[in-house]
Amino acid sequence: MDGGLTCVLGENYRFTLPNGKLGFFYRPGDGVSLVRFPPGSDAGISCGVHLPACGSPSGIDTSDLFADLTDADVQQALTTLPPAVFGDRSLTSRPVFQFGSDTGGFSVVVGFECATSTTTCDATPAGVRRLVTDVNTVVTVALADPACANVR
Repeated sequence: MDGGLTCVLGENYRFTLPNGKLGFFYRPGDGVSLVRFPPGSDAGISCGVHLPACGSPSGIDTSDLFADLTDADVQQALTTLPPAVFGDRSLTSRPVFQFGSDTGGFSVVVGFECATSTTTCDATPAGVRRLVTDVNTVVTVALADPACANVR
């Protein structure tokens, strides 16, 4: 804890983005690792960068991710079986974001948002949307870092 903030993630987490990049938050959660697999290869190219200091107002840090992960919407999504799928679930839609614990267990899948709920679309809860936004912000910042030039 740092000034009442939780600055350590209790487990490892993995995520997948629509561009094929994989990402990982490893305990204690002070950095992010990204992996890209070149076409036709099963060997990934990776990079890792540190997150801002815990409680930093200048960017998404471990305390922000911890708050996202402990949000009631995210907890419900991560403990739903079968895994929760939000957004467009039609046959022509592909997930735009997947997130879960690295220990296996449960995950959450988010597709493209739809204007209205239908039989093939469920609105993404606010807490899950915040997690997606924060993780995407972390990835954008990481990819701008020279250490991740090889993964862009």
